[in-house]
Amino acid sequence: DKIVAVAPLLPERRPFKLELGLLKLASFKLRRHKVLGSGIVFSAQANQAECLKFLTQSLLQKNGRFDLLIVDELADESALHKNAASLSPYVVKPVNTTSETVRQLIMPESYDALMATYSGKKRSEQRRRARQMAKHFDDDMELKRITEPEQVKDFIHATQHIYDNSWKKGVLGAAPAFSETDISYIEQLAEKGWLRSYLLVGKGQPIAYFANFVYQDNCFLEDLGYDNRFKRQGPGSVMIFLVIQDMYEHNTPKMMDFGYGDNAYKRIFSNTSYTANESYIVKRPGISWLLVVTQVSLRRFYEKIHQGLIYLNIDKAVRKFIKNKRSLVSFNKKQSS
Repeated sequence: DKIVAVAPLLPERRPFKLELGLLKLASFKLRRHKVLGSGIVFSAQANQAECLKFLTQSLLQKNGRFDLLIVDELADESALHKNAASLSPYVVKPVNTTSETVRQLIMPESYDALMATYSGKKRSEQRRRARQMAKHFDDDMELKRITEPEQVKDFIHATQHIYDNSWKKGVLGAAPAFSETDISYIEQLAEKGWLRSYLLVGKGQPIAYFANFVYQDNCFLEDLGYDNRFKRQGPGSVMIFLVIQDMYEHNTPKMMDFGYGDNAYKRIFSNTSYTANESYIVKRPGISWLLVVTQVSLRRFYEKIHQGLIYLNIDKAVRKFIKNKRSLVSFNKKQSS
């Protein structure tokens, strides 16, 4: 009569894409679910292998409900990774050949203590950028903390506006992490005190957003975006710098998790890390298995191409060319419609 494990699964609405880097080759409608934050949680007394076997049996009994599961951040040391054999006939298929770094900021006891861990050059650079950006907006710049249910709707609309003017729109061709259909869900999270997101506004105009959730004094970054028209001011890193200041002024958390992917801004502000890999959990054999194997092969082929471009020192130029071309295509489609 006790809960010994929890497996939170979230339906994935977007199609499964076969991609080579930034190039989309095809897409398929699969019934997919995400395992939230790689968070299959076990009690201290649970037999983890037996729990995973039971999960597998449940999936098999409800045949056709899932084609595959996606784990965004499967930590190398996680219980799911260590007991992967218990999922048979489902298997864990990592997307990348090597694990990626997931960076975190363990919050020191005070803001001054955190700043003392950074070099003088790093501190001066971040403060200089924040001053320059404020000056760009004639000191009419505000960081809004989003924690209450009544703030959610306007926040979602602002993130959509920012996303439509961001580099992500042209490159990823997808929606931001949340849309109007998620408003009710996020309002409920806010009611529980789990929402702690931010919006950076200049002269009344939304510039950047930081979609973040907090649970048990730990913050988890879900999505970050900024208006590309202000990229010279460095709105992404400026916003995080201001967010960290605000967190020390109001209910300081113990930790900030910047999520999967080793971006430059994460290296600037983090002080610890672990390794993880985006992975698929898929039944073998089957159509879903073949699609997953194909996509993983494409990803690994792209990694080799990317390494070659880096060796030739033309990777940034090629990426910029693809970004600009896709942004132009997206703009032309919008004009036509």
